[in-house]
Order: sequence, then C-alpha cells, then structure tokens
Amino acid sequence: MKTDLKTTAILLVIFGVTIVGTVLFAMYVLSSLSTLNVKLYNSPTQSLIYLGYLIFALLVGTVLTLFAIKRKMFKLMKVIFVVISGLILLSFFSFLLPAIFAIAAAVLVELYYYKYAGRIGRDVVNILIFISVGGIIALDLGFIPSVILTAVIAVYDYIAVFKTKHMITLATGMKDIVYFSVITLATIKRKAAIMIGGGDLIFPAILVTATFLYSPSAGIFVFVGAVAGLTTLLLIGQKKKAYPAMSFIGPAELIALGVYFLISLI
Repeated sequence: MKTDLKTTAILLVIFGVTIVGTVLFAMYVLSSLSTLNVKLYNSPTQSLIYLGYLIFALLVGTVLTLFAIKRKMFKLMKVIFVVISGLILLSFFSFLLPAIFAIAAAVLVELYYYKYAGRIGRDVVNILIFISVGGIIALDLGFIPSVILTAVIAVYDYIAVFKTKHMITLATGMKDIVYFSVITLATIKRKAAIMIGGGDLIFPAILVTATFLYSPSAGIFVFVGAVAGLTTLLLIGQKKKAYPAMSFIGPAELIALGVYFLISLI
C-alpha cells in the first residue's frame, strides 16, 4: 500500500516550506552582512576544505550516534540534542533580532520544544532548525561543493539503507526521541507514522539555496527537481519500509540542474 495522497501533500508542503525558508534565510543573512560591510566569501579551496570537514563530521556523528543507540545512552543523547538545538536556534535568531532578544527567543523556543510541544509543535521548531542549518551551510559551501555534497549524500544514503542498513538502525533508535525528525502521518491517523529525517530536508535545501544564490533560474529548476524526487518516492514507496530519500531527491535535483544548463546552451 502506497502513501496516501493527503499525507503526500502534507509532506511535500513541509518539504517546500523548508526549502523556500532556507533560501529566504540565506538571502536575509547575506543582506544583513552586506549592510554591515561584512563579505561572506570562501575561495574554492576553502569551500572544498569545508566540505571535507562537513562530510567527516557527518560520518563521526553517525558512528557516535550508533554507539550511543547500541549502549542505550538515550538520556545523554537528549542532553546533546538540547545543546545542539539551542545553539542552532540562537544562531537563527541572532540574524533576526538584537542579541538580548535573540537569546531570550532561543531559550523560550528551546523550553517549549523540549517541555511543552506536541508533535506538530516540534515539527514547526524542527523546520526552523533545518532552515538555519541549511542556510548557513549553503552560504559556506557555495555552488560547486553543494553539488558534490548532494551526489555524495545520495550514494551514501543508498548504501546506508540498502547495504549496511545502519540508517535503519539510526531511525529505529531515534524514533522514541523524536527530535530532529518531522512526523506527520501520526497526526492524521492513529497508525504507523511516516518519518522524514532532518537530513532529507536539509541536504536538498542546501543545493537549492546554493544554486539559487548562483543563479535564481537554476535554483528554481533544482527546487522543482527536489519536489519531483520526493513525490516519486512517496508515490511508489511501500509503507512500513525504509527508503533512502536522498537517493531519490539528490539525483532528481542534479538531473534538473543538468536540464537547466542544457537549455541555457540552446
């Protein structure tokens, strides 16, 4: 049984809002830095080095998380998530508000997130977190490294789900912690939930944002490709089965980007 159309539509809305929000946030950050006469610029070499650090950090983080799940260190994981999400929220609000208000907003949202929010409330805060992370990474990486990152993650996601299967272990271990994933089906039906992980929202947003800043027209093509990739997965995917979302979304984005460049040559 495939994902129903109502759930597909809700997931696509969340997906689209996250990506568009990431683009707008990145543009706002650039505008703010420009107003302060601060130039955010990394040379191609610096961007590639940053990409290497990012991939290394992702691998190390995955290994440590798997270790924590195996040892059932869930309380420690929650503490770490509190710290990480707090820093991300502080970074997000720091670009929007004066320092004292940014700190207050981050603390209040953090308190709400971990103490009072239901699933929908957490979804909303998660989107803010994903927008902040995606926007900052896109600005630091730039266009070409973001393309490389998308290709690497698409291959890695396939291997992690279908070959080593450690991504399934991660998803299973994290399902009771909830944080950093968006759960929607559980809010519609009292049955098994469909979970789309933070990476499946952040990584597509990174490429769309970096491409949009490089060329708005190209960015729109990549956005359409991302939506098409996720739509394909949701329509053909079977319930109660794990799929590597980035292995659908990433190639669709890259194909859309290739189509854009081919059209631009005509």
